[in-house]
Amino acid sequence: MSSRSLSLLSLPVALLLGCGDAGSPTGPDPFSQPRVPPVLTPLPGFTFTVPAGGSVKFDFDGPVAGYMVATVDWQDPANKVMAAFTGRGCHTVNDAIAGPCDDPDVYGSRATCDAKPQGLSAHYYRPAALRLWIANAGSTADAGSVTLIHCTDAPNCGASASCAQCISWALQRRSCGEERRVERRGRLERALARVRDQTEP
Repeated sequence: MSSRSLSLLSLPVALLLGCGDAGSPTGPDPFSQPRVPPVLTPLPGFTFTVPAGGSVKFDFDGPVAGYMVATVDWQDPANKVMAAFTGRGCHTVNDAIAGPCDDPDVYGSRATCDAKPQGLSAHYYRPAALRLWIANAGSTADAGSVTLIHCTDAPNCGASASCAQCISWALQRRSCGEERRVERRGRLERALARVRDQTEP
């Protein structure tokens, strides 16, 4: 009985080993192939004028799934200009800049740091209706321009492990990244230290 049971148990093992040999990959290793760059498509930009303490908004479409990067520049470096990407469901600049506007189809960033120009991005998994907000927190009216670049994966990017490069490409073009948050936190800490120095006896 024991020898018969052993022979039956060994049969599936042999079959499994045979299946493993037959199913081993024979194609090229995608990680050994040269990486192909993503597809960058410049889109028509536009100009704007914005009063002091005011804002403007622009509606346009993200043609296919991917990342949209906007670069917003203006004339007077003394003015602080901020920008935000949202979907069309966001209706006020305060909500756009402060962050409550959530859209299930558009993952937009906000540029509120002291940078010039401002760079920001929006990510969407399907063609999307985008809205770009520009706000002038400065003391004088200003004018400027917006450039747009769309990034999407190259066709058949998986064959060379080249997909998802648009993520890092877009993050590198944001003006308000982690390094700027660290810088702002450092400035705040130094300012608080000066306040303590002035108030302590």
